[in-house]
This record gives sequence, C-alpha cells and structure tokens, in this order.
Amino acid sequence: MGEKKITAGAGRSEIVLPENYFPSNEFTEMKDPLTVRAVYMAGGDEALLVSLEITSLMGEDLDDFRRRAADASGVAEEKIWMTVTHTFDSPHIRPAFMLHTEAEKEKNTELKEAFLKAEENACRQAREKAESAVVRSASTICNINVNRNVLTRDGWWLGHDEEGPSDKTVTAIRIDAESGNPIAVIFSYDIQSAVMQFVKVSSGGCIYSGDIAGWASRDTEKHIPGAIAMFLCGCAGDQVPGLQGRYDRVNPDGALQRIELHDEAISLMHAQGHRLGASAVRAAAAAAEKAPEDAVIAMSREKINLPAQHIEHDLSKLHPCHQYEYTPEGEREATLDVITIGDAAIVATQAELGTETGTRIRSASPYGRTIVATMVNGGAKYMPRRDAYEKNYYEAMNSPFAAGSAEQWEDRAIDLLKQMHQ
Repeated sequence: MGEKKITAGAGRSEIVLPENYFPSNEFTEMKDPLTVRAVYMAGGDEALLVSLEITSLMGEDLDDFRRRAADASGVAEEKIWMTVTHTFDSPHIRPAFMLHTEAEKEKNTELKEAFLKAEENACRQAREKAESAVVRSASTICNINVNRNVLTRDGWWLGHDEEGPSDKTVTAIRIDAESGNPIAVIFSYDIQSAVMQFVKVSSGGCIYSGDIAGWASRDTEKHIPGAIAMFLCGCAGDQVPGLQGRYDRVNPDGALQRIELHDEAISLMHAQGHRLGASAVRAAAAAAEKAPEDAVIAMSREKINLPAQHIEHDLSKLHPCHQYEYTPEGEREATLDVITIGDAAIVATQAELGTETGTRIRSASPYGRTIVATMVNGGAKYMPRRDAYEKNYYEAMNSPFAAGSAEQWEDRAIDLLKQMHQ
C-alpha cells in the first residue's frame, strides 16, 4: 500500500439536561443518556461527521447545528455531515410553528441547547485530538433486523415479515492512530432504532434512550477502548428490530392485533443493542487484521431533481388499503453526498431508502466496502422502490417522491462512485 496520508480525531459528549426536565411530552424517565459523537478526517480533503442520538434534524435547526459545529471545529460548513441515529426514544427538536405552549417552548429550548453544547464539545475534541492515522474496513452479519411490510386483509401495513427483503450486512470503517491506538469505528446497519417506540412503561410514559444504536455504540466503545463508535443509519426505511415492545401482528384471519410489552421491552432493547455492538466489534476486529489502506479523503455533493408527488401530512389518514391515489407534483430535489476514505466509501442522502437500494449500491460499488447512509444533512421522509407504490406500502404513501425516484437516485449514486474511484 502507499504512504498513509490522513490525520483523524474523534470526540463524544453526553447530553446534560436540567434535573426537572422530565416529564417532557410523552417522555417520563431517562433510561440512559443520549450522546453526540464527532469524527474529523483530513488528507486530500477534509471532513467532519457529527452524529446526534435523536430522531431527526431539519430546517433552521439543522443550520444552527452545522454552524455550531463549524465554529467549534474550524471546519467549513460545506465539509460537515450532520446525521442522526434515528432513535425514537428521544423527544424531537421541533420547529417553532409546532410549539403551542410556553412549557413546550421551554422544554424544546432546553433540549436543543443541551445537544448544541454537547456537539460543541465533541467537535472540539475531534479536531484537537487529530493525529496521523490509518484506515481499514470490513463487514460482517447481524440478524436482528426484519422487513416491516406485511400483508393484511385490508392491504399492506406495518409489522414483521420474516420472509421480506432484509440486508443483514454490518460494515465498519476503522480508524487507528499510527501508534496502533484506536481513534474511531464508523459502522452502519439497516435498522430503525425503534424497540421502544411508543412503548409505555410503568412510570406512565416513554423512556429516554439511544435504543439499539445507542447501546451498540456504547458496547463497541467498551470492547475497543479509546475508540469513538459512530453509528450511521443505513437503508432502514423498511427495516425494524425483529423484537419490538409495541407492534402489530397479523392474525390468521388477516386482521391486525396490537401487542404491547411495556417494561418487558427494555430487555429486548438491551439484547439487540448488544448483538449489533458485537457485530460492529467483529467487523472492526476483522478490519484491524488487514493491511492499512492508502486513505486519501475525497468528498462530493450533488442535488438531483426527481419526480415528486403530493404527501399527506396528517399521518392518521394513512391506513392499509388495496387502492391508493398518488398525485404527481412536479419535481423534488434530493441530496447525494459521498465521502471516500481510501478503499471505503460512504454514500448518503436525506431520504430514508429501502434495504434493497442499499444492497444494489454496495454490490455495484467499485470500492472494497461501501456504506449507504440515510438521514444525513436533514430528513426527507421515504424514497422506496417502485414496487412499494404498486403494493401501497406505508413508505410509498408517506413519500414526497414519486415511483421511480429511488431507482434514478441509485443509478446516479453508482455512477458517481465509479467516477470518484477512477
């Protein structure tokens, strides 16, 4: 391999909330603190990845976080990737128009400021700790995700389909100091961190937690001392944990039955989080056995116009159905971001893609290891494949993109990877 050309550093900081923060909306207790992680890389190009353990981040809030990260790190805003783990066990940071009472506004401000302070600390650490580094990557398998689209007597809906498409690949990019000390493990998997989504526990509400992604990151950091473990949400638009605390089961007559496990679900979150963490550790260990890669950093950013459709903002109006009318609505802009690190690549977008799109891109990529990440630099609802519209999946009905968009985005992503590799 060629001369190692990169420097890298990483940082993490836990969210510190006021003692009287809970209850807040439906959240009544803290199960484990949420965390902000940052990974800085330079060499050829410069990049700063920031991951927040929160559901989503968009609009003016996204801009505020990018500015604060730039100020803390000294990295230009256009070189910063802001992403979320998509945990559903965290209160949303909401835009002002969604807040109706002074109490809601106060809680929202407290939450946002706590995340911003943690972000500043993590980004500052990442930049200050940067040192000469080497990079390696590897993949393994984890069997905790499942396709969530199930056929009921009234049409397709959300549940657990053991036979549906589901990519089990865990890919890890490991960055070590030239001395051998671990710096960071960036890992990805197709799963929504949703074991505890809407689960009511004995305290009367929902718990505050990083869910599967949070536990997996902490488990990885425990077993690789010194490393910051950053989870990137993969193509999880149609992927959920195989074991959830609140879900719908399809009975023999085709009807849905709601299952609620309450406090029992917490052990399911821990178990699946530890399993994903163990897989990330295995992938990182396999990477450590490989020769270091000639890790020049390269970045690319594009925006693509894709066919759009009207989206129903009142989700209560969506339900299983055999017929659904999709209304064309011109075009909508989609993001396509790529970072390459030696023989590893990370392809990202705002929209939540389906698992088959990630599989196809990884298979066609010229890079040794390719991560396909979603919820990066904002959110844009779902971008499912064409068959989702034919069957009226929830992701198709709840998408601002029309049928065929995912395939167009996929084609351009593959072309861009090939161009960058050349």
